[in-house]
Amino acid sequence: MTIFESVLKVVDSWRVDDLSVNDRQMAIHVDVSPVGGRVVCPETGEEGPIDDHRQERVWRYLDGLPYRYLIHCREPRIPSSSGVQTIAVPWADGSHRFTLFFETWVIDLLLATRNQTAKLLRYGFQTIHGIFNRAVACGMALRSAAPPWQISLDEKAIQKGPCDGTILLDPTQGTVLDLMEGRKITNVQDLRRLLPKEKRKHHPIEKSSKEKRCDGFWHLKESWSKDFPKGAVLKNTPKTV
Repeated sequence: MTIFESVLKVVDSWRVDDLSVNDRQMAIHVDVSPVGGRVVCPETGEEGPIDDHRQERVWRYLDGLPYRYLIHCREPRIPSSSGVQTIAVPWADGSHRFTLFFETWVIDLLLATRNQTAKLLRYGFQTIHGIFNRAVACGMALRSAAPPWQISLDEKAIQKGPCDGTILLDPTQGTVLDLMEGRKITNVQDLRRLLPKEKRKHHPIEKSSKEKRCDGFWHLKESWSKDFPKGAVLKNTPKTV
């Protein structure tokens, strides 16, 4: 197994055939092909011979110094009881034209650079935005389905404007439940309605604030407190979420 095969984490049924450098494109092209004549259908689990191959596809991999790594492969196909199926490659997910390593790197850059990620990676904004949406959807799916037992209110500056965003938080899990533009009483009431009805009157409410300029938001506690019974805990403790 070559060094690149080890880094790419290809299994024994795949191999790197060739690496070529294109200085004009500032790219290194990596040709990968399946090994052996028999594969397993991803739908039925049936084993059989390779029937044919799809047209060549290209996946964006991580960069090496100034060069982009591009993986080329013609994916094998197998006939089975469910029809002709394409064998999935181990370095990418679904029909996306980038590897799993590249997707992870994009998410890390999004967290660090925000709207400069596409420029730094020399990649299309729509593709980067799609990766961002996939990461958000994955995070939402991993959140606990149980209603939070404690909630926090905070406000957030949207882009470079004034404090005009109201945030509903779950401080116990460190997650944002929802965000609504505006800092009016009606925004708090709309966020409150997102809670399950049977839980609205059983949550303590905590107002979290990291900056003094957000202290003016504290008067909105009265609009929220109407939906809580007497004795509900109401805190004003700064918290980082």
